[in-house]
Amino acid sequence: MMQARLGAVLVAVVLVALQVVAISDWRIGGAVIVVPWMWAFALGLTGQRLLAILGGVVAGVLFDAYLATPFGASAVLGALVGLAASALGREGVGDLDSAAWWVTPGLGLMTGLFAPLVFVVAAAVEGSTHLYQNGLVPSMIVNALGFAVLARPLTRLGFLVTSRLPREVR
Repeated sequence: MMQARLGAVLVAVVLVALQVVAISDWRIGGAVIVVPWMWAFALGLTGQRLLAILGGVVAGVLFDAYLATPFGASAVLGALVGLAASALGREGVGDLDSAAWWVTPGLGLMTGLFAPLVFVVAAAVEGSTHLYQNGLVPSMIVNALGFAVLARPLTRLGFLVTSRLPREVR
Protein backbone atom coordinates (compact mmCIF):
# COMPACT_ATOMS: atom_id res chain seq x y z
CA MET A 1 0.00 0.00 0.00
CA MET A 2 2.90 2.33 0.77
CA GLN A 3 4.32 1.89 -2.75
CA ALA A 4 0.96 2.78 -4.26
CA ARG A 5 0.71 5.92 -2.09
CA LEU A 6 4.23 6.95 -3.00
CA GLY A 7 3.52 6.30 -6.69
CA ALA A 8 0.28 8.30 -6.58
CA VAL A 9 2.03 11.26 -4.95
CA LEU A 10 5.04 11.04 -7.29
CA VAL A 11 2.83 11.05 -10.39
CA ALA A 12 0.85 13.99 -8.94
CA VAL A 13 4.08 15.95 -8.49
CA VAL A 14 5.21 15.16 -12.05
CA LEU A 15 1.82 16.11 -13.53
CA VAL A 16 1.77 19.43 -11.68
CA ALA A 17 5.33 20.13 -12.84
CA LEU A 18 4.35 19.36 -16.45
CA GLN A 19 1.30 21.59 -16.09
CA VAL A 20 3.30 24.51 -14.72
CA VAL A 21 6.27 24.20 -17.08
CA ALA A 22 4.62 23.29 -20.37
CA ILE A 23 0.89 22.67 -20.50
CA SER A 24 -0.22 26.01 -19.05
CA ASP A 25 1.33 27.74 -22.07
CA TRP A 26 -0.85 25.77 -24.52
CA ARG A 27 -4.11 27.64 -24.80
CA ILE A 28 -7.04 26.56 -26.91
CA GLY A 29 -9.55 29.35 -27.32
CA GLY A 30 -7.98 31.06 -24.32
CA ALA A 31 -8.51 28.02 -22.06
CA VAL A 32 -6.03 25.51 -20.63
CA ILE A 33 -6.42 21.79 -20.00
CA VAL A 34 -5.76 21.23 -16.29
CA VAL A 35 -4.07 17.83 -16.14
CA PRO A 36 -3.59 17.67 -12.33
CA TRP A 37 -7.39 17.60 -11.92
CA MET A 38 -7.41 14.54 -14.16
CA TRP A 39 -5.12 12.50 -11.90
CA ALA A 40 -7.75 12.07 -9.17
CA PHE A 41 -10.19 10.85 -11.82
CA ALA A 42 -7.69 8.33 -13.20
CA LEU A 43 -6.84 6.99 -9.75
CA GLY A 44 -10.51 6.86 -8.84
CA LEU A 45 -11.33 4.60 -11.77
CA THR A 46 -8.95 2.02 -10.28
CA GLY A 47 -11.40 1.75 -7.38
CA GLN A 48 -8.90 3.03 -4.83
CA ARG A 49 -10.89 5.63 -2.89
CA LEU A 50 -8.16 6.76 -0.48
CA LEU A 51 -5.48 6.86 -3.17
CA ALA A 52 -7.76 8.84 -5.48
CA ILE A 53 -8.52 11.38 -2.77
CA LEU A 54 -4.84 11.53 -1.73
CA GLY A 55 -3.68 11.99 -5.34
CA GLY A 56 -6.33 14.63 -5.97
CA VAL A 57 -5.54 16.59 -2.82
CA VAL A 58 -1.76 16.46 -3.34
CA ALA A 59 -2.05 17.50 -6.98
CA GLY A 60 -4.56 20.19 -5.98
CA VAL A 61 -2.45 21.64 -3.18
CA LEU A 62 0.65 21.72 -5.38
CA PHE A 63 -1.28 23.31 -8.24
CA ASP A 64 -2.94 25.79 -5.87
CA ALA A 65 0.51 26.86 -4.74
CA TYR A 66 1.17 27.89 -8.35
CA LEU A 67 -2.21 29.48 -9.14
CA ALA A 68 -3.25 32.99 -8.21
CA THR A 69 -6.59 31.68 -6.97
CA PRO A 70 -7.91 30.83 -3.51
CA PHE A 71 -5.69 28.23 -1.94
CA GLY A 72 -7.44 24.91 -1.58
CA ALA A 73 -9.98 25.16 -4.41
CA SER A 74 -8.07 22.68 -6.62
CA ALA A 75 -7.50 20.41 -3.62
CA VAL A 76 -11.25 20.35 -2.89
CA LEU A 77 -11.95 19.63 -6.54
CA GLY A 78 -9.36 16.83 -6.56
CA ALA A 79 -10.90 15.22 -3.49
CA LEU A 80 -14.42 15.41 -4.93
CA VAL A 81 -13.36 14.05 -8.32
CA GLY A 82 -11.41 11.23 -6.66
CA LEU A 83 -14.36 10.33 -4.46
CA ALA A 84 -16.85 10.29 -7.34
CA ALA A 85 -14.56 8.39 -9.72
CA SER A 86 -13.67 5.81 -7.07
CA ALA A 87 -17.36 5.01 -6.62
CA LEU A 88 -17.52 4.28 -10.35
CA GLY A 89 -14.23 2.39 -10.23
CA ARG A 90 -15.43 0.11 -7.43
CA GLU A 91 -18.38 -0.84 -9.62
CA GLY A 92 -16.04 -1.58 -12.53
CA VAL A 93 -17.52 1.16 -14.70
CA GLY A 94 -14.20 2.54 -15.92
CA ASP A 95 -12.34 -0.75 -16.23
CA LEU A 96 -10.21 -0.40 -19.34
CA ASP A 97 -10.23 -4.10 -20.17
CA SER A 98 -13.86 -5.09 -19.71
CA ALA A 99 -15.86 -1.89 -20.38
CA ALA A 100 -16.57 -0.58 -23.87
CA TRP A 101 -13.70 1.50 -25.28
CA TRP A 102 -15.71 4.74 -25.13
CA VAL A 103 -16.76 4.50 -21.46
CA THR A 104 -13.57 5.86 -19.91
CA PRO A 105 -13.24 8.76 -22.42
CA GLY A 106 -16.95 9.48 -21.95
CA LEU A 107 -16.52 9.66 -18.19
CA GLY A 108 -13.45 11.85 -18.72
CA LEU A 109 -15.46 14.14 -20.97
CA MET A 110 -18.15 14.57 -18.32
CA THR A 111 -15.56 15.11 -15.59
CA GLY A 112 -13.72 17.70 -17.66
CA LEU A 113 -16.96 19.45 -18.46
CA PHE A 114 -17.95 19.91 -14.82
CA ALA A 115 -14.51 20.27 -13.17
CA PRO A 116 -14.07 23.98 -14.01
CA LEU A 117 -17.58 24.68 -12.76
CA VAL A 118 -16.92 22.90 -9.45
CA PHE A 119 -13.60 24.76 -9.20
CA VAL A 120 -15.36 28.11 -9.60
CA VAL A 121 -17.97 27.15 -6.99
CA ALA A 122 -15.25 26.02 -4.54
CA ALA A 123 -13.37 29.29 -5.11
CA ALA A 124 -16.59 31.29 -4.64
CA VAL A 125 -17.17 29.57 -1.29
CA GLU A 126 -13.71 30.80 -0.32
CA GLY A 127 -14.66 34.33 -1.37
CA SER A 128 -13.25 34.61 -4.89
CA THR A 129 -15.86 35.62 -7.44
CA HIS A 130 -13.57 36.84 -10.23
CA LEU A 131 -12.60 33.49 -11.76
CA TYR A 132 -13.47 32.81 -15.38
CA GLN A 133 -15.50 36.00 -15.70
CA ASN A 134 -15.35 35.81 -19.48
CA GLY A 135 -14.36 32.22 -20.12
CA LEU A 136 -16.00 29.52 -18.02
CA VAL A 137 -17.75 27.86 -20.98
CA PRO A 138 -14.58 27.68 -23.14
CA SER A 139 -12.71 26.25 -20.16
CA MET A 140 -15.41 23.65 -19.64
CA ILE A 141 -15.33 22.62 -23.31
CA VAL A 142 -11.53 22.52 -23.58
CA ASN A 143 -11.18 20.51 -20.38
CA ALA A 144 -13.95 18.14 -21.44
CA LEU A 145 -12.17 17.40 -24.72
CA GLY A 146 -8.76 17.18 -23.05
CA PHE A 147 -10.02 14.85 -20.33
CA ALA A 148 -11.66 12.63 -22.96
CA VAL A 149 -8.37 12.28 -24.81
CA LEU A 150 -6.26 11.77 -21.66
CA ALA A 151 -8.69 9.49 -19.81
CA ARG A 152 -7.40 6.15 -21.08
CA PRO A 153 -3.64 6.86 -20.83
CA LEU A 154 -3.87 8.38 -17.35
CA THR A 155 -6.20 5.65 -16.12
CA ARG A 156 -3.75 3.07 -17.47
CA LEU A 157 -1.06 4.86 -15.44
CA GLY A 158 -3.37 4.76 -12.42
CA PHE A 159 -3.76 1.00 -12.80
CA LEU A 160 0.02 0.69 -13.13
CA VAL A 161 0.53 2.61 -9.87
CA THR A 162 -1.99 0.40 -8.03
CA SER A 163 -1.01 -2.89 -9.71
CA ARG A 164 0.85 -4.27 -6.72
CA LEU A 165 -2.18 -3.99 -4.46
CA PRO A 166 -3.99 -7.25 -3.73
CA ARG A 167 -7.12 -7.73 -5.83
CA GLU A 168 -9.49 -7.59 -2.84
CA VAL A 169 -8.05 -4.25 -1.70
CA ARG A 170 -8.57 -2.76 -5.16
